[in-house]
Amino acid sequence: MITGYSVFLIAAAVITALLAAFTGWHRRQMISSAMGIVLLLIAITLYISGYGMELASSTLAGMLFWSKVQYLGIAWIPPLLLIVVLGYADLNRHISPAVLAVLSVIPVITLALVLTQNPLHYHTVGVDTSAPFPRLVFTPGLWYFVNSSYLFMSQLVGTALLVWAYRRSTRPLYRRQVLIMAIGAIAPFVAFILYLAGLSPIPHLDLVPFALVITATAFTVGIFSFRLFDLIPIAHSVILQKIPVGVMVVDDLERVTEVNPAAEAALGLAPDEGIGRPAADLTERFPELPRILRHARPGVEEEVRHDDQHFTFEVVPLGKEGDQPAGSVLLIRDITLWRQAEESLRRRTDELEVANRQLALISAITRHDISNQLVVVDGYLDLLREDEMTPVQTGVVEQVQNATGRVRRMVTFMHDYQAIGTSAPVWTDLRSLPGKAAAEVALGEVRISNLLPDIEVLADPLLEKVIATLFENAVRHGATVTEILLSTRTDPSGLIFVCEDDGAGVAEDRKERIFERGYGSNTGLGLFLAREILSITGMKIAETGIPGVGAQFEIRVPPGRYRTRVHPGGDYGEGAESLA
Repeated sequence: MITGYSVFLIAAAVITALLAAFTGWHRRQMISSAMGIVLLLIAITLYISGYGMELASSTLAGMLFWSKVQYLGIAWIPPLLLIVVLGYADLNRHISPAVLAVLSVIPVITLALVLTQNPLHYHTVGVDTSAPFPRLVFTPGLWYFVNSSYLFMSQLVGTALLVWAYRRSTRPLYRRQVLIMAIGAIAPFVAFILYLAGLSPIPHLDLVPFALVITATAFTVGIFSFRLFDLIPIAHSVILQKIPVGVMVVDDLERVTEVNPAAEAALGLAPDEGIGRPAADLTERFPELPRILRHARPGVEEEVRHDDQHFTFEVVPLGKEGDQPAGSVLLIRDITLWRQAEESLRRRTDELEVANRQLALISAITRHDISNQLVVVDGYLDLLREDEMTPVQTGVVEQVQNATGRVRRMVTFMHDYQAIGTSAPVWTDLRSLPGKAAAEVALGEVRISNLLPDIEVLADPLLEKVIATLFENAVRHGATVTEILLSTRTDPSGLIFVCEDDGAGVAEDRKERIFERGYGSNTGLGLFLAREILSITGMKIAETGIPGVGAQFEIRVPPGRYRTRVHPGGDYGEGAESLA
């Protein structure tokens, strides 16, 4: 006999089966997170479809058959509901093989008793035709009450877990997800109580399958509208277990409410030893802990040492400004390796400084001795020139003088090159450098046009010498130079400092050779040393002028190594907007 109830339930079973198929396919690449909900939907499908077909049957044999189909779902709904809720709350660590075995004991026994029609479950069975529809009547056996209690407790625990998850969630999306799941879990729970109490609005009708339709509907809305089982919040406890930073949460009475393994290791605590204890009791390693919790400023780290270990402690107050104190979170970071590396680097730096001082001393002594000997050689050459010499002898003396001049330039080069990179880079006012550099060069009638903006560059202190070298190079080799123009521009590669003149320029085949060591060595530091000085801070120099029109040197300053200069009082210099 087909009734409206059976049609409704069968139609709902088809929809639930489709939902199970969709969920399984949609999350097929995440089998572990999808399996629980898919199996639960299959169990619900079996339950409501079996009951729908039972209501459509008119014989005892037919009703018993569909009752067995129902129990393929009924028996597994309780453990599957728990598994789904635990998975959503990210408490999967509690679902061990042993726990799954325990959860499966009652369902397996129930199925065995139902499928064999053992009287421990249904003591007696029959068909009642006095109701508006034929129904299976039975006298429950002992195990029926055991299975009913198991179903009741599972739904109760699942509901409690959802309430816990709701209270813990802070994001509206996750709270809506919990509410959807709660509706799905509570509906059959209420229907089950009404059925057992005989309070069904329709006498003798089991309301649980109809309530499970509400469960399936709630899950459908959740999956399609709130990304249920697709976007699942990660429990904060799991995050605390995994992150390497120590986290200890204390309430407003300074009692420890949460402590992760990293914090336990730092504080020397056994697992869960600190939970519930006053923070003042956890001071065996760090006596200053209570003071830090009470007086530390938010966002300020305090370094604490224990034996050879170094830690930083940072306190993050809980609660909004103006609210009553709600406790705080203590972040503990182990910086031992960082401090050891810092100490090792400091020792190596000290060793290098000592070695550099020794090398500088040796170099200075050697240069001094060579210079003294050159003075002696020059003296003897002067004496030789006072005597009458043959042309051949005069030529030999001139060759010796040229050689001593080259040696003297080598000594000067050694002194200049030794100074490169010995000082840390500093922020240098670029606009003021040309004036200082010009004071070191005999410019004669050559004008310096300084169009540099008010900016600073992070450079070696010898940058002034580089600019002086460019000036000297222009005066010495530019022939017709009357003006040197200084300017800047920016592009994606950084800041470009341009020094250009109106002289003879540099031939194409010499644009790179002028930066080689020894080329043009009589021009102060030389362009070779200029390139070396600039390379220390990542700068590059190139000659880009047009032969016959004038020389043009471009110095490229990489991003992060130049900035608009800030004047005393906080005012930004000219050009700040264009360089921001």
